[in-house]
Amino acid sequence: MGGFLMNCIVFSKDRACQLDAFLRSLKTHWKTWQEETKLSIMWTCSHNRYLAGYEILFKEHPEFNHVEQRNKDFKQILISLVDPNIPYTVQFVDDIIFTDDFTVNCPEFEAFKNEPETSCLSLRMHPGITYCYMQNFHMTPPAEAVANLKWEWLGLPGDFGYAMSQDGHIFRTEDLLPCFKYYDYGHPNALEGLMTYVVPKRPFMRCFQKAKIINIPSNRVGQNIHNRSGSIPSDFLNEQYLTGKRINLKPFDGLQANAVHYEMEYAWL
Repeated sequence: MGGFLMNCIVFSKDRACQLDAFLRSLKTHWKTWQEETKLSIMWTCSHNRYLAGYEILFKEHPEFNHVEQRNKDFKQILISLVDPNIPYTVQFVDDIIFTDDFTVNCPEFEAFKNEPETSCLSLRMHPGITYCYMQNFHMTPPAEAVANLKWEWLGLPGDFGYAMSQDGHIFRTEDLLPCFKYYDYGHPNALEGLMTYVVPKRPFMRCFQKAKIINIPSNRVGQNIHNRSGSIPSDFLNEQYLTGKRINLKPFDGLQANAVHYEMEYAWL
C-alpha cells in the first residue's frame, strides 16, 4: 500500500514543555514516523506566556504540521486533519512520553490488521498493568492478555476494559470517522467520552509485551474535566521551558510501569 498508513493527531493545551518531551521521545523511538504517518498537532493556549512556549517549540521542531485551535471549531479542525483514505488513526495527548521503540512494521500491528474482531492496538497497555491510576484501584490482568497479548475487553474493570482511549490506541479510521463527523463535541475529553459510546465495539483489544508509551499526569489543563492528576502547575513547567530548560527523557527510556498513568518528578536538561 502506498502513502501513509496512519493518521496521527496530537492534542495540546498550555503544555509546550510537555509536548516538547513527547515530540523528542517520538523522534527517538518512532524513527519511521515521517514515512508511516500523517502527523498533525492541534494546539491551543490560554494566554501569551503559553503562546511564547509554542512559538519556541515549533521553531525547534519544524518538521511537525501544527494547527492552532484558538477561536476555531475543534470538531472541524479535527475532521480536516483526518484523511479518510488512510486506514488507521491514532491520537495522543501532550503529557505522553514514548518509552520503547515502535514501527508499524511489527508483528503486533500485522496481527491487528488481520483481526476484524479487535477494536484497537494499544501502545500503552502491557501484561504487567496491575493498577488503574484514574480510578485508584488494583486489578488483575486478564489471563488472555498475559498469554496472547489479546483479550475480550467489554465489561472488564479499569484500563483493560477501556478500549476507546486517546492515549495511543490505534484504531481503524472507518470506526472513528462517524463519531468525528456526526456528533457534537468541543474538546478532546468530550470526544473521548463519545467514542466510548458510539464507536463500534469490536470485542477484543491487543497490546505489546512492553508498552511503547506512558502518560505522566503531572497536571490538569481542561476546565471541564476532573481527571486525577499530579500537582506540578502547567505555568511552572512553561516558565522552565521559556528559560531554556527541557525535560530529561533518560529516566523514561525503557520504563515499564504497573499503570498506564504514572506520576514521576521531572529531571531537567
